[in-house]
Amino acid sequence: MKLFIVFALLAIPLSATADMYAGERPMGPIYYTAANDRVSIGVGSLAGLSDSTCNWYGHVFTFLANTSGGEKMLTLFTAAKTSNHLIRIWYLPSSTPGTDHTSGCTEATMAVVTRVSIF
Repeated sequence: MKLFIVFALLAIPLSATADMYAGERPMGPIYYTAANDRVSIGVGSLAGLSDSTCNWYGHVFTFLANTSGGEKMLTLFTAAKTSNHLIRIWYLPSSTPGTDHTSGCTEATMAVVTRVSIF
């Protein structure tokens, strides 16, 4: 029973709003900013993401590293990067979609990761 409850809790999304799904992607660069404890990641292909993400120097997704969920996501992203596994990302869309670092995309406006899996 306890095991069932743990798995049920893991299935609950981190956000109450509808997440978008980026599909299966190769890992790109991982960038950490100590000033705001934020991790930004890139993916190998941006195809199909321009209407819901922005591109900040090659990074399109972000999350805070100073939460227990953020630490776990960083572990998964790092494992995917080092093992060359594809990732699946669910996210909340950028507030400045279709822009890049020269036209309005910042770390604060990037798409926010809500869930991730490696396969």
